[in-house]
Amino acid sequence: MAKELRIKIPEGEVSIPFSAAGDLEESLKDLGEILGVVKRRLSGIVTSEVQAKPGLGGIYTPGANGIPVLLRFPKAKIEAIGLAVFLSEPKGLTGPELDRVSHVKNTLRGFVNNALYKKYFEKKDGYVHLSHDGGRWVTEKVLPSLSGTSGV
Repeated sequence: MAKELRIKIPEGEVSIPFSAAGDLEESLKDLGEILGVVKRRLSGIVTSEVQAKPGLGGIYTPGANGIPVLLRFPKAKIEAIGLAVFLSEPKGLTGPELDRVSHVKNTLRGFVNNALYKKYFEKKDGYVHLSHDGGRWVTEKVLPSLSGTSGV
């Protein structure tokens, strides 16, 4: 009985047919080389379209490399910063990216590292992320203020 292994890659999907484990093992020996050919031949031709998170299409659009482009801005600078980080998750944003997305200068020094707001943010490997408290703050306060409703 013929079986098939499907592997999703950024350029699409690779399908490897096999009938027994030995056949699959033999096919997988050349997988690295096959993926290299696919990447060389299809890179730049095939692009994946990143979608906005469900229900947030009017608030932002996904930009290059997953960096959000805000369409609507909260009134407070700290809220714009929190929203930008929220929309960039799970990747997070670097300091310069955060400045650019939120349109707020010196976000790290003025807000993210500020003791008043520190509970909302976490820094990992050079990227700013939201803490649990930060995620709740954005979903319960910031997003509803943009959509004009009391919940998301």
